[in-house]
Amino acid sequence: MIISLGSTLPGGMPGNSYHALKGDPMAASASQPIFPPIPPPFTMPFFYGSLTSFWVFYKVDPVAATPYLEGTGLQLATFGDSALASLDLQFYTATYGMQSNFAKPQPIPGMSVTTEIEFNIWAYPETHQAQYPAGISVDDFIMGQDQTKTIGGYRIWVPCDNKYAIKAGKGAFGENKFYTLMDFTTPCGNNPDQTTWSYKCYSPKEGEKFIYSLEADVTGTPAVIANPSAITLYGDLDGRLVGSHWNLFGQYDTYFLKKAAQKKVTLTYGDGKHKMKGDMEKVIGTAAPYAVQIYQSRDSAAESRGFYANYPSQP
Repeated sequence: MIISLGSTLPGGMPGNSYHALKGDPMAASASQPIFPPIPPPFTMPFFYGSLTSFWVFYKVDPVAATPYLEGTGLQLATFGDSALASLDLQFYTATYGMQSNFAKPQPIPGMSVTTEIEFNIWAYPETHQAQYPAGISVDDFIMGQDQTKTIGGYRIWVPCDNKYAIKAGKGAFGENKFYTLMDFTTPCGNNPDQTTWSYKCYSPKEGEKFIYSLEADVTGTPAVIANPSAITLYGDLDGRLVGSHWNLFGQYDTYFLKKAAQKKVTLTYGDGKHKMKGDMEKVIGTAAPYAVQIYQSRDSAAESRGFYANYPSQP
């Protein structure tokens, strides 16, 4: 969950994030507030103008995933003998209700466009062991049946192409976020002939060398409508575990992949040197994709083609 506002916008409202404290998670005092401060100039909640989110879930070896949670206050969520990791491509817009082209020290944009990816391992706070839904199946979890909302995505890496979103993600949610570029081609109303989802995440400051690319074709696989919202997400904010809830206002199309469909989802590691690639190789490796989940917000308007207004008269 990311914010990407202009640098001179006002802030100051209490947020919807919370600290999962060691000991009593609900204890609050002047020295242990439940809500971390919102870094100015950002405000909460942050509203998305439009959003496309494309998840690929992998069942992975708990032995490979566990070391990434050491010292975080999180325990690995397990589903049978597997843990769960995911890659989530997001691209979204936001409007801010104000724009000033000649503001000082820099202009205030009226809107922003952001592309980012979350590489997550799914886990729950040590302090919430009593609420942890042990025994829930991975299918039920992906479909949103964990109504305790204790299991959440711990962000191992978050590549992003918007520097304001990076500042907000780090300052408000403790995201392990870095600047880089991404290419993508996806189905949408303005790309009607596209049926596959494909994208590439470049390695920072290495030109066209990339961390990984992913291509998925879910045509022929039946979609199941799901409602995982609110999605719980975790980060490390100044050495403390911080969580937040991400509410997507609509239905998700969920594709559980059989063996033939798994072959139509391809993860390729690149030639870039960024540490994210090595961590993906350790955690995901060559695991088969387990499920794909897609959320696309509805278009708000459409303009159709022009017509000759003096028809049938000749020019």
